[in-house]
Amino acid sequence: MKHIYIIGLLFLFIHVNTQAQTMSKEYQFPIDTSQYSISIDTSGLATIHGPGYYSSNDNTTPRIPYFYTRILLPYGTEVDSCLLIRNNLNLWKDNIELAPNELDIPIETEFVATDLTKINYPDSIYPVKDILYGEEEKSGYVITWVVFSPMVYNTRLSQVNISSSLTVSLKLKQRSNIIKPQLDRSTIETIKGIVINPQETDSYLIAGENTERGFSSLNVHAIPNNGEVTIQLSESYNTPFQLELFTLDGKKVKNIMLEPEQTEIIINDLKGGFYLYRLKGENGMQFNGKLMTH
Repeated sequence: MKHIYIIGLLFLFIHVNTQAQTMSKEYQFPIDTSQYSISIDTSGLATIHGPGYYSSNDNTTPRIPYFYTRILLPYGTEVDSCLLIRNNLNLWKDNIELAPNELDIPIETEFVATDLTKINYPDSIYPVKDILYGEEEKSGYVITWVVFSPMVYNTRLSQVNISSSLTVSLKLKQRSNIIKPQLDRSTIETIKGIVINPQETDSYLIAGENTERGFSSLNVHAIPNNGEVTIQLSESYNTPFQLELFTLDGKKVKNIMLEPEQTEIIINDLKGGFYLYRLKGENGMQFNGKLMTH
């Protein structure tokens, strides 16, 4: 088998550029504010009722609802920063003193008034951090968990504000240690069932397939030139090839056929950034990898 060399400027794994390059992803969370209500007990403390869970880690802080969700990151990336954007944050309730996370109400007693002197609310906006997030790895799939609340409690003004929708904005960077994902159907279905963006598994399928089937060597680069990217094959072949380009989240952007003996491809309208590619030939010959364009 002859070697194929795609001549170009940069390979994805050049250290300096991969560290500097980032991509952004946004996820929308509509909030049905009508599902929330509030009640006041005889001590004057307010309790919020509605969807979400309520933290019980600290019974000296206000009791507000939280959401917990998981987001599957595109293959080969990790979170550089995470931001919560509160869309249409409006005043919901005024002159409210929220109860702490856990009320001191014994089971055998219908009601025991809470001692207001024991509640140490922070003298600020609550929650102090809009969003909490972390990372977990499952069978080679990198998942970010995020926790956030649709509400903001102003402890100075005794006001509760609520958003009609929230946006989680992730800034992603190239991952330094990439674990080979398990590509069996059972694992993929499990991952799809626990994240909000199951389609992201496509990027793992594309990048995780066997990268040397019928090719003994392949170097892939890109030559940008005034909005065009030129790809050249160093040798001609008497068999056709199919070149597919994908974004890092698995969206196919180009599908180009290389005719027999064709040695040059010019791709138009390809934005600068990272791409996954798949080059397929006859008899199952295939090579997958990554490239970067300017």
